[in-house]
Amino acid sequence: MRRGKEIIGLPIIDLSTGQRITEVKDLVCDQQEQRIAALLLDKGNLLRKSKIIAWENIYSVGHDAVTISSTSVIQHLGKIPLTQGNGNRYL
Repeated sequence: MRRGKEIIGLPIIDLSTGQRITEVKDLVCDQQEQRIAALLLDKGNLLRKSKIIAWENIYSVGHDAVTISSTSVIQHLGKIPLTQGNGNRYL
């Protein structure tokens, strides 16, 4: 089992193009379900929303990278009851 903090910093690879998109900045946790809900790609600010990939849209999490089917799975974090994790819990 991998710790969440082992995923933070991994590159995200688009399988449709083979290109590196970005890296995992943090985890987004669903406290009610007690699970990882998404990976945070870009921490937003007042002018732009954070970018995430919902956990169910991740193709694979390996030792060297996280893979996604295409960039179409990247979403903007909306007003949903989730909090960022610190990477200390096991997946």
